[in-house]
Amino acid sequence: MPRHLSDDWLAALNTAADAHDDLSRRTQGVHLVIEQAVTDLTGSREVARWHVVVNDGDVRFESGAAEAPDIRFTTDADTARAITAGDTTAQTAFTHGRLQVGGDTTVLLAHHDLLDGLGDVFAAVVLDDD
Repeated sequence: MPRHLSDDWLAALNTAADAHDDLSRRTQGVHLVIEQAVTDLTGSREVARWHVVVNDGDVRFESGAAEAPDIRFTTDADTARAITAGDTTAQTAFTHGRLQVGGDTTVLLAHHDLLDGLGDVFAAVVLDDD
């Protein structure tokens, strides 16, 4: 089981994306980059940054900042882990001010089906409890 935000975690997400029966279909014709910035609990120090590249049926999870993300999510590490583990939703975190969204927010509505597929990928990767 990989640790959250580790290179092993990103590799496991890529494996889960490749194994997802419907994700390639959901992402046909879509070109999108989603970036996640994770901070410490005070929001004063970045602890990780990674991104998802959707390119016409191919989905890749990569470490580091994206060159030109369409949308960016920023949250603290505890909230990021809770969302990833399915203990809370991004919508709940956003409503409570624990998730900030930047960039083209119309992406969220236009690609709801794709985002559901990404949720399936995250759910398929069991995290180490550390």
